[in-house]
Amino acid sequence: MVVERQTSFSGGMVDTAADGRLPADSYLFAQNLDLVGGRLVSRPRLVDGRARPLGMETIRNIGLFRFSGSSLGDCLFFIEHNYMVDSFAFCGYLVDASGVDLGIVRIDFPDLSGAGDGLFYGSESEPLAPHYVALQVGGVAYVWVTRGGAGYVFRWDGTVAGSPVPKGAFERLSTEYGTADYIPPCRAALYAYGRVWLAVETGAGQVYSSVVASEPVDDTGVSKLVFDAALKVDCGLGGSDDILGMAALGGGRIVAFKRNSVWLLSGCDREPEKIVVECIDADHGCVGHSAFVVFDQGCWFISDDGIRAVDLSGRAARVPVSQPISGFWKRTVWQAEPSPLVSAVVFGDKLLFSVFVDYDFNSAMLVYSLSGACWVGIWRQDGMECLGLFVGDVPTGRELKMLGSDCSLRAFSLTEPMLFSNSSAGALVSRPFVCGEAWAAKMFTAGSVTLLSTGRYGSEEIPLMLDLYSECPISKVSKTHLAGAVVDVDAFPTFRTFIGRLLRSCCLSLLFVRGAVEIFALSARSSAK
Repeated sequence: MVVERQTSFSGGMVDTAADGRLPADSYLFAQNLDLVGGRLVSRPRLVDGRARPLGMETIRNIGLFRFSGSSLGDCLFFIEHNYMVDSFAFCGYLVDASGVDLGIVRIDFPDLSGAGDGLFYGSESEPLAPHYVALQVGGVAYVWVTRGGAGYVFRWDGTVAGSPVPKGAFERLSTEYGTADYIPPCRAALYAYGRVWLAVETGAGQVYSSVVASEPVDDTGVSKLVFDAALKVDCGLGGSDDILGMAALGGGRIVAFKRNSVWLLSGCDREPEKIVVECIDADHGCVGHSAFVVFDQGCWFISDDGIRAVDLSGRAARVPVSQPISGFWKRTVWQAEPSPLVSAVVFGDKLLFSVFVDYDFNSAMLVYSLSGACWVGIWRQDGMECLGLFVGDVPTGRELKMLGSDCSLRAFSLTEPMLFSNSSAGALVSRPFVCGEAWAAKMFTAGSVTLLSTGRYGSEEIPLMLDLYSECPISKVSKTHLAGAVVDVDAFPTFRTFIGRLLRSCCLSLLFVRGAVEIFALSARSSAK
């Protein structure tokens, strides 16, 4: 008899090994589990902040914008796009310094249509583009929207007044070159190295593939941006795709993302005419306007074939950093049009990436552990749209908030674990148990999982289903449900099940539908055939 145990999971989720051998402390897949100190535990609990109001079935959120550092505290802005009447409303959720939700705020657009309701309207001949650009510079905010073929620029001074819904007001700026308050239309904006950088139109072909820098912004408290349209640099003349987003890498470098390529601007901490532009990846691009995150290892972004990386020196990795989970990545779904909501953030020692799994409406978070340098798994549950992600600082820690396409607001608890349910289950697929020589067939007789009890279930409740998973050609049955049974519920409840199959290897598949757990060990037993 041979007993094989798996007690460490610090290698993370790995389904594709570069050398053909999976790490000895890895697992194949995890859902709604967090990796803490080499142990798999229930992920943080999701807390509803603001549910979608009734009567808003025709409203869609088309982007996320955080505004902070003013008397408002922290505000999470978004545009409500009412696609039935084609209108924009610029709204926000206020959060004070303690993380308390203070309600809704709205910034009114100038009355350009005669409606007088603070909304920005499109028309049948000039529809609104389902994306906008917003940028905070000091204590003011700039917003760019597109109607038909025309771009509009607005500025808000950061103040609101009134009740029960505090309101502010946008001031319209000129997009006509040569006027005093001229600011060009753009598709992406970045404030870095003391200047504002805009992705602007290249020529007159409605392709926004050039970058222009403002004059140095000396007084960010009362900012007035000055641009010279002649001092722009091009990211691919003759191309047909826009720049979707930009990120500062440090050292005077800015990376610019298109849907199908990535570009590097060097020397951005010097005069604009000294900037050098190069394409660092002509074969891969970014799937969304905010689908990238910068941290101390560089900039990681979501591409069609995986999570890719640009290091801080501006070198693009040839192989996706998600290569160890290539099997899972085949389940992700991306549309050709760039997403306005898909995001990526740093959350504690984790990187979180918005992804669509199996279907283009089934969102989840793909989680990477910075401390463990490995992939953790995915976090999702029914009714949770893991799209617009934002991390704010509160006294008790860093809190992650998410805004779905229906404008609902949710957050992760900093203290409470998730409780599994039938509709929001936890899942784990172990790495293969071999129980001897990998090439030899053997009789697998039993499997078990040992948990650290959290006191959330008793001996009459079985909080998991234990399955057998095998791709071994000896067995024609690839997955068989096996009934689990509680042997003892104390500090270390153990679930055992009979296998009774002739295999070269097998994996244990766990499905948690109740309670909160910490996995202590997995084991499989075999005997000679």
